[in-house]
Amino acid sequence: MVRLAFLLLSRRWGLLLVGVALVIGGLIWGFSGSHQVSYENASNAHYHIVRTTEDNIYFYTDNTTDYFIARDGDFNPAISDSAINASQTFDFTARTDTISVDADLNGTTISEAHVIEKLVLYDSNNQVAETYKTAEYLAHPTSFYESSWPEAIWLVILGALLFLVVLLLPLFVKKPQPATSFTIGEQGPTPGQPGQYQPYPPQPGQPGQYQPYPPQGATYPQPPQNNPYPPQSGQAPQ
Repeated sequence: MVRLAFLLLSRRWGLLLVGVALVIGGLIWGFSGSHQVSYENASNAHYHIVRTTEDNIYFYTDNTTDYFIARDGDFNPAISDSAINASQTFDFTARTDTISVDADLNGTTISEAHVIEKLVLYDSNNQVAETYKTAEYLAHPTSFYESSWPEAIWLVILGALLFLVVLLLPLFVKKPQPATSFTIGEQGPTPGQPGQYQPYPPQPGQPGQYQPYPPQGATYPQPPQNNPYPPQSGQAPQ
């Protein structure tokens, strides 16, 4: 399971599947969890009353599959054992739908129960001794529509955002251009290496070859120059 989760979260196609699964899960939750809630009443019956270690109180009769639960925390003030023991009779109003539970009632394990919204305890004179009501019952004393969409819609939004981001992100991310690699000081082919073309040196006088001009600045013999000054006495003429 861990490997599967890692595979899904580390692959693009896996993230797309996760987004689709979140959307589908949110839609199922929203449609299946939204329904009309109605109430049923029970009174003056021989119910067994059991308080569990979670402080939830269960009501049930013999040879029945219907169990009723007064959940701890739903009532303010909480239902006290002394009030129940002092009462002679009681009646309650519970939801017709059920919730999932896990309770052992005198050796019988139950998995679902109806939620009690209102409990009335009567004294020996059949007068009302205590009345307990949930906040939900105070807000909706008659049947009402319960919607799961306020919670489920966030799962749909999360899945849709994940799907769109993973799908469209590659369109906005530029791929890096491959860098041109070269090596400084790379040497060319070695002369005489097998498989390499070796040009022949040009031959003197070969047709089509450029022949350099003779070197400039050649020295030519100069004619003798006459001495413009006459020789002095005692000097030999030049």
